Amino acid sequence: MIKRLIFSLTFSLLLLHSTPVFSQEDLPSPPSTEDELDKELQYLKAETYVVTASRIPENIKKTAASVTVITDKEIRQMGARNLADVLQTVPGMNCYYHYTGSYVTFARGLPDTVSARLLIMINGHALNESYTGGATWTHDTLMLDNVKRMEVMRSPGSAVYGSNAFAGVVNLITKDGEDIDGWELTTRGGSFDTQQYNLLYGKTFHELDIAFNYNFFNTHGFNGHVNEDLQTSLDRLFLSNASLAPGRMKGDDEKYDASLNLKYKGLKFDWKYVDRERDLPVGLYPVLNNKSIASQEDYYLNLSYERTLVEGFDLLAKVYRNHNGYEPDYQTTPPGSTYLTPWLIPAIMSEGSNFEGTIKNNRTGFEMQPTYKISESNTMVAGISYEEMKQYDVRVRRNALGTGSPVFIIPLPRLMNVPDQQFNRSAKRNFKAFFIEDIWDITEDLRVTAGARYDDYSDFGDSFNPRVGLTWEFIKGYDLKLLYGSAFRAPSFSELYDGFIGNSDLDPEEVDTYQVSMGAEITPSLSSRVTWYQSEIKDGIDPEMKSSVDFLRSTNYSKMKSQGLELEMRYDLGRGSYLALNYTNQLSLKRMFQWFVPRHTGNIMANIRLSRYLNLYTSCHIEDGFRRQRDDNRDDMSGYAIFNATLIAQKFLKGYEGLELRASAYNLFDKDYTSPAGNGELPEDIPRPGRNFLVEAKYKF
Repeated sequence: MIKRLIFSLTFSLLLLHSTPVFSQEDLPSPPSTEDELDKELQYLKAETYVVTASRIPENIKKTAASVTVITDKEIRQMGARNLADVLQTVPGMNCYYHYTGSYVTFARGLPDTVSARLLIMINGHALNESYTGGATWTHDTLMLDNVKRMEVMRSPGSAVYGSNAFAGVVNLITKDGEDIDGWELTTRGGSFDTQQYNLLYGKTFHELDIAFNYNFFNTHGFNGHVNEDLQTSLDRLFLSNASLAPGRMKGDDEKYDASLNLKYKGLKFDWKYVDRERDLPVGLYPVLNNKSIASQEDYYLNLSYERTLVEGFDLLAKVYRNHNGYEPDYQTTPPGSTYLTPWLIPAIMSEGSNFEGTIKNNRTGFEMQPTYKISESNTMVAGISYEEMKQYDVRVRRNALGTGSPVFIIPLPRLMNVPDQQFNRSAKRNFKAFFIEDIWDITEDLRVTAGARYDDYSDFGDSFNPRVGLTWEFIKGYDLKLLYGSAFRAPSFSELYDGFIGNSDLDPEEVDTYQVSMGAEITPSLSSRVTWYQSEIKDGIDPEMKSSVDFLRSTNYSKMKSQGLELEMRYDLGRGSYLALNYTNQLSLKRMFQWFVPRHTGNIMANIRLSRYLNLYTSCHIEDGFRRQRDDNRDDMSGYAIFNATLIAQKFLKGYEGLELRASAYNLFDKDYTSPAGNGELPEDIPRPGRNFLVEAKYKF
């Protein structure tokens, strides 16, 4: 009903406000030079400060972190469809497409399969849930219509934010009512039967600021061809013929996304709700099947109040509640698949192996943050936090009982309730935390930032994480950053308690990161930055197989080191046109998950303002240097370069200046490429889409 209503409204609006042909007289009067300069100054100002690194606004050159800012204007110009599209353009960031259909996002060669080493936030509020520890299982394709700017911090952030701010922090800052100032209706359609409708409203009434966004998204997705899957190998072993390969992947994905932001003086209320249902491309395991539906419900409520108590002393307090519900309905192997029972008797699963479950998680807590401006050159920020995590309503139905080995199962006569331990279990934990940070400008050109945070968890104990940074503009336009920070990641409930692979004795992961960064404004138009980083991990959590008949079991391994180099350059051509590039060289990486970490990642981007009414953006994304696992005898996967282009037409109809049209082509030259698969997954890697398109009409009034 909601989808039909939004479609009808949008389609009617486009019919009402469009015309097939127009003459030169229909063109609106060009905007004044003064208006253009005001917009350009606002755009440039948005890129000069950040709030994520220390929880307060800072000059980006002086902040003690490696941070990239992407504005809403840049997001639209690049034709970004979702969060993953933007993040892969940032130096040091990678978005690996997993066979389950989600994007694994990681920073600086420190991945895991659920993006738990990256803290993802909206307006400073964490989206990471406690079951997987990450946020991308639900939010990898987060919609961006209401995003004002994104701040991507490629530095450890546990000294300020605690767990999961391990390798970096992504903070999406949304538009408020004043930014929107009216209604925006957007409709999109394109390849793979993709359709999307967005309604954005914002207004300020006296001192009350309202911003509301509703988004509906539906696609059949890319149905790539799979010649062989894991079931193919099992068929060879058991002399069966159950595999659906060769066959097509699935890609159906439907999502409802709504948010509401209210501000009145110092009081602010934030609400976001996501309801998503998708069919995993090759199932939970890399096996083609008839049904692998993942249903997810995710929301948060956040109430905060900020006030200046006395001059120079501000206090921010907030309470919040996050909820995440996950309901898998999976056919893990197709009909006719064969297993061994513990009695070494083969069992043929006539209906396939099926699994249904429910698991829910809540995070409830409060934070208090005082900020004291000691002097014009010295500011101190501190905070206390308390949070309760609760996992509950864990239920599972299966037509076979799992055992302690993936080789053996016990068939059941039908799909029936089985013990929760076949999935996970109910669990609780809490933590208390305190942080303090001092930002001191010793001189106008020299800043020292030092701080630390102490977290105390009820299950594994405590963690102390300091950071210190020195930023120095040693010549006008040339700056140097020397940075150190430690971080930790608490083990997730999945790693602790999942079926036969969990390990309740896990310790938290810990990392020490060192960075040296130098930036230069070579000319008023040409800027560059080079950053070297090194991360040393202790007690990293990865699955480990003790023997060929055991499950992969979450284990703390000893140590690993990741080292790399980032290069960024940008040349502004004036009047909104620019050329930009970035390159990341992952110099060294010793770890188990190495097959989806490219050694070389780069982006070449050009934005060309063709006229007052037309803008063209082109880009090339490059990944190369993939290496197989040590026990994988396949040839290393080839690298690839993918070209995209986006054309925007706006303010070209007199009387309809609120109309904007956008057309994007992805994989413009129809490159045949794949996403790497690990040993024992898909033998020929994961096929990725060829040339595909998306068109959009937006009207603002």
